[in-house]
Amino acid sequence: MTYYKTMLCENVGPDKSTFVMLLRVCALSNEKIMGESFHCQIIKMGFEFDLVLQTGLLNFYSKVGNLEFAKRVFVEMPERDAVAHNVMISALGKHGFVSDAKKLFDEMPGKNLFSWNSMISGYCKLGDINAARSTFDCNPVKDVVSWNTMIDGYCKLGKLTIARELFDSMGSVKNTVTWNTMITGYVQCRDFHRAISTFHEMQAENVRPDDVTMISLLSASAHLGALDMGNWIYAYIRCRNIRINVVLGNALIDMFCKCGSIEAALSVFHGLSVKNIFCWNSIILGLGSFGYGEEAMTAFADMKKDGIKPDGVTFVGLFEWV
Repeated sequence: MTYYKTMLCENVGPDKSTFVMLLRVCALSNEKIMGESFHCQIIKMGFEFDLVLQTGLLNFYSKVGNLEFAKRVFVEMPERDAVAHNVMISALGKHGFVSDAKKLFDEMPGKNLFSWNSMISGYCKLGDINAARSTFDCNPVKDVVSWNTMIDGYCKLGKLTIARELFDSMGSVKNTVTWNTMITGYVQCRDFHRAISTFHEMQAENVRPDDVTMISLLSASAHLGALDMGNWIYAYIRCRNIRINVVLGNALIDMFCKCGSIEAALSVFHGLSVKNIFCWNSIILGLGSFGYGEEAMTAFADMKKDGIKPDGVTFVGLFEWV
């Protein structure tokens, strides 16, 4: 945006390519008003019927959640290619209008992989797993995203047996996301032992885990009270130089607290450059649970100094030691 302002100050006019990039930036950063102003400029400059720009506008309105304007842009397009159809189908599916997406999908000439995956994802988000599976089975061009979406859909509904059947039938197509989806599914359904055993399988297949894997495993370790496993995960994170952000940091704090290792929890907590409400609550709950009342009160005071507003969970932690 800075370069664009400099460009205007130097009396250099934007062209179609400029607006394509600007709309992409607005979509990624959720800049609704700015994107709409660029739409106005596009119309003023007579670019409104350019296919690439119309697709950019369609993508922008879809990403910022303005489905009404996205539909309007799509309807007004004199020519609609596969990309435009895919953007519209994806937007309709994400906003729950799966029947409208299906109608457009059926009318679409030259369906491609993105088209099929958008429909599968839309049905899964709606919880219509049977329609998702039917679409998946009819899809002639499945890729790893198709498989991952179906496995995730079954996991979210607690249908782990079917999810595992799909998982096992993938063979070597699996990627890190596939493994994470299956491990997270087990954790969400509180089958923590299976989550950890699936991670061991992941290691045996030489698939490198990421921070999502670590967060799921830490949750399993916390619920099982498996401190040895938690310590191993923490060592792995440090060895692999995996960045400890607030989400991963909170998972570590929660695990160490639930496993009774308060010193380790405090070490992770103090090492975080940024702490959110969940990090503060985890450490206050941990301190309170193990009778460190004064330390919990000190953490509470520091939390307020840090500008973090306490919630109900915070006060539960404070009263744990009373």
